[in-house]
Amino acid sequence: MNLEIDDIMRILVRDEEIWLKMATDITKTSNVHKRDLLHDFYVQIHSKIYDGKIKIPDITHNDSINKSFVYKMMHNIFIDTLRSDKDIIMAQELTNVLKANNE
Repeated sequence: MNLEIDDIMRILVRDEEIWLKMATDITKTSNVHKRDLLHDFYVQIHSKIYDGKIKIPDITHNDSINKSFVYKMMHNIFIDTLRSDKDIIMAQELTNVLKANNE
């Protein structure tokens, strides 16, 4: 594993209370749990840094984590989660309608 990725992940985990407050703000009107959102963020940021889709300077500002970047990324993950959940619910409802029509 890349040393820079390890360093960034350590900083992110160190400041977890800040990210949990952000996650709470983002998820407050939904069924999405704040810790699930934060976990998905950790996994996704690690993956994107490792794959080179996000560069270390993109997420840092004056040698600290860019909070705006983190908030935006968490918000995008949240929206993706809502869309995914909506697709699952719609598919289940469609299945129920089709079953009802066949009875």
